[in-house]
Amino acid sequence: MKSLKILITTLILGSSTLALAQPNDFRYEGRRFDEHFRSRRIAPVTLANNMEVSLRRPAFIQLSGMRRLRFDADEGHAYIHSVILTFSNGAQQTIDVRQRVTSRSMPLTVDIDTRATGVYVYGSTRGRGSLDVVGLRR
Repeated sequence: MKSLKILITTLILGSSTLALAQPNDFRYEGRRFDEHFRSRRIAPVTLANNMEVSLRRPAFIQLSGMRRLRFDADEGHAYIHSVILTFSNGAQQTIDVRQRVTSRSMPLTVDIDTRATGVYVYGSTRGRGSLDVVGLRR
């Protein structure tokens, strides 16, 4: 009988401590793990809408910490000849793209240096062609 009381007492105490136990809570710098990485996810930034470019008159776009540029054609055809990155010290870097972007094709993505402060886009748009430029931080 005494062993039965001990067994029942053990089961009651064991079940009550299980009910009070906290689920695993992973912390990263004082915040929950999933909250930390959710806040670090950054949405794309629209840098230019309905931009028309030409080889004689390039378009200038200011940047701040972008890793990639995505060119989306709104309508018509656009041809991206080159992209010239400018840096805060006055240096420039030329990236030859030489690709066509249409409203029916996949967007064109160009990897750039995150230290770039601005970009000149050289190309051409035909007809009603225009570009949207989106900056991606990841």
